[in-house]
Amino acid sequence: PIEYISGQFIFVRFYNEKLSKESHPFSIASKSNDLKIKIIIKNLGDFTSNIHQVKVGDKVAIEGPYGRFICNVNSNIVWIAGGIGITPFIGMAQCLKDKKSENKIDLYYSVKTEDELIAGNNFREIEKLNKNFRFFPWITNDLGYLTLKYIIEKTGNLKDKEIYICGPPAFKKSLIESLKKEGINEDKIHEEDFNLR
Repeated sequence: PIEYISGQFIFVRFYNEKLSKESHPFSIASKSNDLKIKIIIKNLGDFTSNIHQVKVGDKVAIEGPYGRFICNVNSNIVWIAGGIGITPFIGMAQCLKDKKSENKIDLYYSVKTEDELIAGNNFREIEKLNKNFRFFPWITNDLGYLTLKYIIEKTGNLKDKEIYICGPPAFKKSLIESLKKEGINEDKIHEEDFNLR
């Protein structure tokens, strides 16, 4: 098995004649070094719209892990996810079941409708098990866009927190700009980015 830390990503190539032969990046949705590597795929384009063609028994090539979107649970943390950007936080939150942290972790998860919440029950279960983890689902069809004002109301001062953001580019950009205007140091803001440097 490959070694990885939840929050990293892998390149996956599916050997199926109905799919492109290219590798595609996907966030790992498993806790660190779990023997079962989980990925969650949303239909966002040509490749992902055909992913339903994958069959049990198809060969898959995995390359990685890559990325530095790795959470330091030794500090107070805010996780902010938009849509499918929840994926890396699923594995990170699973790690909280095994490793109790004295540091506070708040997860804000923005989706259009309640039906789009992925792993919502899992986060609620972890919230019951770990007094330092709080889960804040945000439904944009009911509440409008998730705002930094709301996050500050619930979490308090963000200047002493490590902030992790994953989601669509416009979602990340808007939040990062708001955080910088709030005076949050760039070193405290971490975003998932599939670009290899």
